[in-house]
Amino acid sequence: MHNQKVYRPAEGEGRHLVLPSAGRATPGLSIRAKLRDGVPVLAVSGRLDGRGVDVLEAMLTEFLASDQSRVPCDVSELDYLSPQAVRKLVHVAAARPPRPAAVVLCGASSQPQQLLAAMNAGRTLPLYRSVAEAIDDSPGAMWWAQLTLTCDLAAPRWARAFLARVCTDWKLDAVVEEARLLVSELVTNAVVHAGGAAEVTLQRLGDQLTIAVRDGADVPPVHRNAELLEEGGRGLHLVEALSTADGTYPRPEGGKVVWCTVHLPDP
Repeated sequence: MHNQKVYRPAEGEGRHLVLPSAGRATPGLSIRAKLRDGVPVLAVSGRLDGRGVDVLEAMLTEFLASDQSRVPCDVSELDYLSPQAVRKLVHVAAARPPRPAAVVLCGASSQPQQLLAAMNAGRTLPLYRSVAEAIDDSPGAMWWAQLTLTCDLAAPRWARAFLARVCTDWKLDAVVEEARLLVSELVTNAVVHAGGAAEVTLQRLGDQLTIAVRDGADVPPVHRNAELLEEGGRGLHLVEALSTADGTYPRPEGGKVVWCTVHLPDP
């Protein structure tokens, strides 16, 4: 069975958000989860170093796997931030589509602020003076559509048909052929190498269309160098060539998401 969901935001409307976790602690570090104006926020206080960053990474991954596209981190009460922690946060953010920025830091001061500036982390981890400023800086209306797939060889065909219908509905005829090829390659790769694709998610934000395919395998996709006369083995190379960005990230409950983005021309 193939179930599909389509979401079109009304003016000023946001998606309903649910906190997946209340909070966690490690010696010298406190991480609390809260909702502010319907937006999930992680309040981080104390010392964030190599021991605590794994806890924060787990919570960020949990939030970002629950239909939240952006998680503000309130670091106004953070006393110390280690370079290792910054690198790990950059890794979490960089593994996801570039728009909207998945992780933003709010209220940094003193040593954390100085370190973030010295490491030039603002490109991947946008910095805001406060959580309110981050929430007000909305990336714009987001449209999304989702298709649940059965794990069979017909999945790429269903995914192509689904994408074509959604792109027509969203008036994205200029990129439909390119996007159909991309979703077909991602789903085919999941069917052949990951035991089948479980879900296809399309997300439209501004001038970016994101195509994401979830499967049940933990192993990241591997690029192959196909022989000249070999029929397969070029799918991920094709995705890289046709998309503006691509990547993969793990799911907390197991499996992974493989995604790519397409630039949308001006209307």
